[in-house]
Amino acid sequence: ILLLIIASGSVYQLLWGRISNFDTVYYSPLYSTDIYFLAGDAQITQEFEAEYPGLSRIELYFENQANNNSNEVVFHLKQQCDAAEDIETLTVKQVSIVSKQAFPLTFSPLDDSAGRRYCIVVESKSGEVNSSLGVYASGVDTYPRGSATYKSNTIALPNSSAVALTNQIWLPIVQKTQPVVQHPFDIGFKLYYSGKTGATLQTLLRQLAAYKPGPLGQPMFYIFLLLLYGGLIAILWVVILKVQKN
Repeated sequence: ILLLIIASGSVYQLLWGRISNFDTVYYSPLYSTDIYFLAGDAQITQEFEAEYPGLSRIELYFENQANNNSNEVVFHLKQQCDAAEDIETLTVKQVSIVSKQAFPLTFSPLDDSAGRRYCIVVESKSGEVNSSLGVYASGVDTYPRGSATYKSNTIALPNSSAVALTNQIWLPIVQKTQPVVQHPFDIGFKLYYSGKTGATLQTLLRQLAAYKPGPLGQPMFYIFLLLLYGGLIAILWVVILKVQKN
């Protein structure tokens, strides 16, 4: 009966269940060398590729130097950075963002996300020429499957035409803004998945078999090993129960 209950639960989880909080880390903010500030209409984007089905959360890392700021920050999840339509749009208050702590952007799981490319766009909605909110990023290209772009503020300053912000000092950080950053870099981010169990296992098996020779390169080989392992455990349970009865 116990084996039947376990088998029924496994089948239910495989067909209708989800694997929650499955995550992949791409860049830790602890190794950040740059901070890109969202002043005026500044915007930062990051391309990435989802490895598994059920993409449901993206965590970013910020430097918030004004915890009582009531400005809003807008996050756009797109298929491409220049796409007109958003897959998801989230607006949050800057006051809810804590420096150096992962800030989660949650949305309904995207069941077909495995292998697809996306872009996260972050921008300020304040319209101010100075900003106390920055995004942690690397000084070099750390993520091979996508890249980040940064466009600094172009709001007109007093007695000036539309130009980018000059250097701004936000102690203890020196903010250096440029109209467009040319060198490759990536922002710090982490992806979470809540994909269906069957689809997630299929993706894991394909990745496990990738670039391996012979039978090791076939997903069915690992399914066979899993079934064999499960069968051995079942036989072991039967033997243990018989010994206990005797």
